Amino acid sequence: MDSYFLDADELLDRLRFLKRWLRKWGASIGLLALTATTAVHTFGGYPCDNDCAPYATGYSWAVVHQVKTLTDCQSIQPEDVRLGCFTYLGDPYRGSTQDDQGFDIDQ
Repeated sequence: MDSYFLDADELLDRLRFLKRWLRKWGASIGLLALTATTAVHTFGGYPCDNDCAPYATGYSWAVVHQVKTLTDCQSIQPEDVRLGCFTYLGDPYRGSTQDDQGFDIDQ
């Protein structure tokens, strides 16, 4: 019997589809929470290893410092904070309070 493994992007795409389908057809919040908890959490498309707070910190830093270009983010360390800054440049209206799956981020 062959086994089939999904990479993280495929898994996220399938879970997002399922979440949209469940919302469309009036599924309960409990079912939505159940499907969302199995997903890999991401922030701006970047996978969060343990939590998304460092990405949110970088995003908030970019807001406060009115970042306009990629070079404004280049020197930020660690990398996940820098990626949060990049996320701001790509989507300055997403905010930093939730991950891509809609879960609150403790900062």
